Amino acid sequence: MPLVVLTYPGHFLLTSLTIQSYLKFHAPTSITVIVDDLSDLAWPGYLNDCQQQYGCKIIPVSTIEPAQAFQNNHWVRQQIVKLHLDQILPCDHWFFTDGDVEYYFPVPHDATPYVITRGGPVQVNQNAYVTYLLDINNPGIYAEHKDMDWDPGTNRYQVCVSNPPFRTMQAKTLHSLRAYIEQLHGQTVIQLHQRTNHLVSEWELIANFQTHVLNENINLVYYPTVPMDKTQITCPNQPDYCATCYQGDQEFDSSWWQQKGIQDIRNRTTMS
Repeated sequence: MPLVVLTYPGHFLLTSLTIQSYLKFHAPTSITVIVDDLSDLAWPGYLNDCQQQYGCKIIPVSTIEPAQAFQNNHWVRQQIVKLHLDQILPCDHWFFTDGDVEYYFPVPHDATPYVITRGGPVQVNQNAYVTYLLDINNPGIYAEHKDMDWDPGTNRYQVCVSNPPFRTMQAKTLHSLRAYIEQLHGQTVIQLHQRTNHLVSEWELIANFQTHVLNENINLVYYPTVPMDKTQITCPNQPDYCATCYQGDQEFDSSWWQQKGIQDIRNRTTMS
């Protein structure tokens, strides 16, 4: 299955770690890295450096037409890119990952990973976003898990499919999703996102569309995440997990990168 990675300048080296750790557990495959050269953090020569660093096909975000409408909103821009990947990639399905993930185990292909959540304002706002775009009254992805036992007699609650930031994606799903939204609202997905004040979550939108509109039984897999700068979990009963990073390359010193086997081809001492 082709591997597709989305990155930005702040994760220049972390993306190398993402690719390296993924290939440690999976067969060699074609790799495409989508690089956000519209980011304010991009430096002169960024695209060339990405080509040299990753050694695979590079797609600049500046060449992706849907993203060009969000030059001043990096959060929405990267999610708009994901919602239009079928227009960008020459394949029917692919494995997608953000470029700030370190894999410690094989990942579940053809599945939607989730983590446990106990609600809160983020979930409420994401539900409102899904309701707005899909016009469904009771959004949310629900699963059963033994650790969700805060009410006696039930282990089934809404879970978070926005994290982990990876999963198998299909072109036909994205095409159908955009067509459904545009027919419902009489506006394109791009136009709607230019005007929304909701907390945008592409993964919640896609999973809710599959579940509540297409009536698909998506394969939910519990796959917890840990902070990349913390000690790895070593509990023998811990299920497969990965690490994610909400900081940038600069949070880790040269010895950390050396330990991970990641070399910076820019020969810089200061990470961007």
